[in-house]
Amino acid sequence: MNLLKQYRFVALCMLVVVGVGISDLCAWKETPFVWREWWWSLSAVLAAAGGFVFMYKRDEWGGVTQRTLLWLILLSVVYVLFCDYRGFSKAFRAPIAVFLTAGSMLVLWAALKRWAVVVWAPLLLYGMAEVCSGLFYNTGFNAFVIGEALEADREEFMAYVTPTNVFLLVIAVMGVTGLIYVQWRCLRGVRRLPAFSFGCLFLLLGALGATAVPPNRLSQAYLWPIDKPVSVAAKVDEALKYTNALLDQLSSLPSPADKPSTSDFVAPDSGVVIVFHLGESLRADRMSINGYARDTTPWLRQSSDVVNFPYCVSSAANTCESQPVILTNARRRILTADPDMQPTVGSVFMLFSKHDFPVYSFFGQPRSMELRYDKIVSMLAKGSVDRFYSRGLPLDALTKMKHVLEANSGKNLFFYVNNEGSHVPFQVFDRKTAPFAPWAEDFSSPAAHAQEVNNAYDATVHYTDQFFREVSEMLKGRPFVYFYVSDHGEVLGDGGKWGRGVFGEEPDLYYKSPACMVGMFVLASPEFCRLHPHFAEAVQQLRAHSNMLVGHEHIFHTLLGLIGIHTPYYDSSLDLCSPDARPYTGPHPEDYPPASDQRSQADEKR
Repeated sequence: MNLLKQYRFVALCMLVVVGVGISDLCAWKETPFVWREWWWSLSAVLAAAGGFVFMYKRDEWGGVTQRTLLWLILLSVVYVLFCDYRGFSKAFRAPIAVFLTAGSMLVLWAALKRWAVVVWAPLLLYGMAEVCSGLFYNTGFNAFVIGEALEADREEFMAYVTPTNVFLLVIAVMGVTGLIYVQWRCLRGVRRLPAFSFGCLFLLLGALGATAVPPNRLSQAYLWPIDKPVSVAAKVDEALKYTNALLDQLSSLPSPADKPSTSDFVAPDSGVVIVFHLGESLRADRMSINGYARDTTPWLRQSSDVVNFPYCVSSAANTCESQPVILTNARRRILTADPDMQPTVGSVFMLFSKHDFPVYSFFGQPRSMELRYDKIVSMLAKGSVDRFYSRGLPLDALTKMKHVLEANSGKNLFFYVNNEGSHVPFQVFDRKTAPFAPWAEDFSSPAAHAQEVNNAYDATVHYTDQFFREVSEMLKGRPFVYFYVSDHGEVLGDGGKWGRGVFGEEPDLYYKSPACMVGMFVLASPEFCRLHPHFAEAVQQLRAHSNMLVGHEHIFHTLLGLIGIHTPYYDSSLDLCSPDARPYTGPHPEDYPPASDQRSQADEKR
């Protein structure tokens, strides 16, 4: 009784916290108390009894006073508010987190003394950053986000370095410093053994609370802050393992040029130029040729030679996974699909190089680090005669393209183009001629200036259309094919979400989002169609299939069928130039507009 009197205020606080959890639980209409394992209950009771026995002798408390415990509980509530705010919407999650946080403070103090407070600085900053990610983008730091962060270049990183974000970071650092100082003041007089005993008591109270959560609602998130170091390590490990597995798979693929193959329709000196443009982040529904209200693709919309595919499903939400599907004979997302959908051979470029189409690669900004993207591009673009990088806007690459054309007059050429396009942070467009204003200069809080972000994105699409026009005019008079497809789309506020990070938490969501429907078209010059009856027939078949639901899995085989390269790896059912072509049968948005509706809108605008 004396003990309860001494700690009656702390006990009251604990009862209030537990009461909030019980009321939340009742709101969910769940059984109030569920024993998951009998030994959880027994160990918690024994630990609580042991802790109270230890506290009975006042001279053994070693600096643990009622005021100390009160401050630790209040600090724990603040930590949970700042770093796990969603916990207050879940039954029992907040009380459990408060007990576990207070227990962690005491146990770490017992183990590290004053150095224990240093552990909390990165933990709190990480938690606050994750909360901001949830507020601004409706996603957390999953393996996908961490993997993409490791791939970010300077431009992408600087898009988030804004005066507002720098100010918020300074405030966050000052706030964390103040909280840690308060924690140090509370614990500086506490000895190791009492700190460890009280810490274990709080931890076991938290564990006891976890047994009251119905099993179908209990998750790792209930274990904050203990779960964070484990969770971060697991996410980083997952991202690295996935990266290594992807690279290992690609490096083990044989070259398609190793097996016998033929090409009967193109002579080495025909002067045919194939431009294969693997674009970035271009959504089909943001192209005016597909019925978008803004005229983002005026040149494509007015070109009668364009064979447009408004219903192309991207194979993955990121470049590193989608590029291998586009350029090999894979059919679905690599490493996550069944074996029948996996690639059995390397890049299609090797076949074109074998059949007198030397490959020249044109990229955007050169990367300064050896990233996963660099390695994958190196594997897929293996055999390129030369590689060119454009340090400015994509149109700056035209000079290099002209130089290659002039140096190889009358020869067959294959141009592989892969530039930034409409990738975050949506900065690839000419500010002087931008058709949509005002535009956002950053992607740090897109929901706060959604219209400006969408203006910037649409401006990048318009600029890409200008790139199409410039390249086509440069090739005018020559037999050429311009084949464009985007690697993935972008989430632009759909369902309150921004960016593609949310797909790392639930990958299947990608195929329910309009972001998975990407731009794709083929433009064949009249000179190319007149070069051989096969080419005219191939283009006619492309046009006949233009309203078909297609996917990245069609690209490898369509490129081969278009030129007439015969190889054991070719599949006519995936060749859009063949009458045997079959539509894409994988996952895609069920509510995407029917082809007739979308196509009619585009035709009216032409």
